Amino acid sequence: MLAAERPDVVSVATPDATHVQMLELVLETPSVRAVLVEKPLALEPEVAETIVEHARRRGVLLAVNYSRRFAPSHRRLKAWLAGKPLGTIEMIRGLYVRGIKHNGTHWLDLARYLVGEVIGIRGSGPVAPEQVDATIDVDLRFASGARGHLQGLRGGEYSLFEMDLVGSLGRLQISDSGERFQAFRGQPSRRFPGFQELAEMASPDGGLTDLLLHAATDLTEALENGRAPACSGEDGVIALRLATEALATARAEDRTHAALGC
Repeated sequence: MLAAERPDVVSVATPDATHVQMLELVLETPSVRAVLVEKPLALEPEVAETIVEHARRRGVLLAVNYSRRFAPSHRRLKAWLAGKPLGTIEMIRGLYVRGIKHNGTHWLDLARYLVGEVIGIRGSGPVAPEQVDATIDVDLRFASGARGHLQGLRGGEYSLFEMDLVGSLGRLQISDSGERFQAFRGQPSRRFPGFQELAEMASPDGGLTDLLLHAATDLTEALENGRAPACSGEDGVIALRLATEALATARAEDRTHAALGC
């Protein structure tokens, strides 16, 4: 197909373990100018970095489909948060399912997008030595001073993706995978004089409509305007590095517990 059709833009939407093989073929195709690859970029960050470098050498624009970055709703939310309606973000909490490298990196990338760079991460939970991915719990520290906790649900047969941003002035809850945003701000309590309590306030509307269309549009505009896509290959590498570090610390904790007979 690559040889016969000579495409300008390619979407790699194959299973996680095949991304590297597909990307090597795509990046060696002379006609290709831009690629949108599903998450994760690869299974190991070092491999992901070689892919990003390969794309850079070839002059190919590489985007990773952490889809909430492309959603107009989440872009509006980021701009809204920049005005500090919640004050200083102190804590970010969340829930996810189906692997820290697979679905978990969606949460890690969104947390980094909304709150800022992660400077510390530690995972906990069972990880077998041969496991490439696992659904674990994660504690985070952000450069801003905020702390984070991501809880992995290992037994559910349904999708779940939630995020709760708690600030000095209020909080914002992202639920239904991002379809709903609900914000609250402190105000004088009607029940307890002299105290503040949270009351709902206006915030951007959530929504996840036409995500692939928005991702493709962003990549096309980035190609035409010479800018980086909303979620670049470098962003994909960082999300994967965070997940890999979380798995490594969880695995080490598992070994320590085993050695101590816990």
